[in-house]
Amino acid sequence: MKPILYTAEGCVKCRIVKTFLVQRSIPIEQVDIKESGPTSFKHFYAANRERLAREPEGIALPVFYDGEVVRQGVGAIIGYLQARDNLDGFLRRCELSREWIRGIDLSSGNPDYTEDLLLVLRHFRHVGLKVHLAAEAGDAGLLAAVTREALAQRLTLAVAAPSELYGWLAGSQVPPEVLARSLECAISVRQYRLFTQLRPFFRRSAGVTPDYLTPAEVGQTAATIASVTGSKKHPYFIVPCDPAILENEHLRRHPALTQIQLFKYRTEARRYQVFAEIRDLSWVCEFKE
Repeated sequence: MKPILYTAEGCVKCRIVKTFLVQRSIPIEQVDIKESGPTSFKHFYAANRERLAREPEGIALPVFYDGEVVRQGVGAIIGYLQARDNLDGFLRRCELSREWIRGIDLSSGNPDYTEDLLLVLRHFRHVGLKVHLAAEAGDAGLLAAVTREALAQRLTLAVAAPSELYGWLAGSQVPPEVLARSLECAISVRQYRLFTQLRPFFRRSAGVTPDYLTPAEVGQTAATIASVTGSKKHPYFIVPCDPAILENEHLRRHPALTQIQLFKYRTEARRYQVFAEIRDLSWVCEFKE
C-alpha cells in the first residue's frame, strides 16, 4: 500500500514532518483525520489501537503507516523516512516540547548512520527547532560531527568514571584522548551539563562483590574534566542510582548510598569542580533549575 501520514489542521508537529516530505520529495498520501479522513483513520485506529500512543487530548499526531510499520511523532517519523529503522537507537525516545526536540541519545544509535542522523538534525535546525542531546564520553566521533555544525543547543554528557575504570563500569574502554575529545566537544555547546552516575558495578579485582566508585575516584573524574578543559567551573553533577531498578540481580540487592555518603563524593568533586552538586538524573537531563 502507499504510505499514509495522518495529520490534523493546525498540528505543529505535522507541519514539521510535511516540510521534510517536501524537501526530500517523498511521495506520501496525507490524510487530515478531522476533515478528509475520519473514516479512514477510524479503520486504521481499530486495527492498530495497541500500537498507538495517546496524549491527554487524544492520539499523538502525526502518525505514519505503510501497511506494516507504525511511527508516531516528529523524530520517529522523520528518522524512519530518512533511514528506515536504522536511526531508531538515536531517535526512539525523541519528543517535541515547545521549541525543543529532546530525547536524542547519541550513545544508543549505530554510528554507521551518522550522516543520516546529521541530515535529520539539520532539518530540525531548518524548521527552527532547538536540539537537546544526550551522550556518553565514548561518543567523541558523533559529538565532533554534531558540534562541528552547531546542531545542538543543549547537551547532557555522562562521564562515567576516570578513563582507566571505564571498561569495568561502562562495558567498554574509553581511551584518555577520546574522553578528552568528548569533553572538549561538550563544553562547546551553548548549554551543557556533565554528570557522573554512582551505580554499583563489578571491579575486576573484587570478583562478584558489587562496588561503587569511591569518593576519590569521583574526585579523579572531576580532576580530569578540569585538566582537559582548563576550568574548575563546569556544571558537574553527581547522580545517585537506586540499585533496585537495575537488571542484574546481584547489583539490584546492593545497598543504595546514604545521603551522608553522597556528601563525601561532593566534597571530593568540589576540589576540582567547585559547582559540583548532587542531583537526580531527571533533574540533570531535563535541565531543571
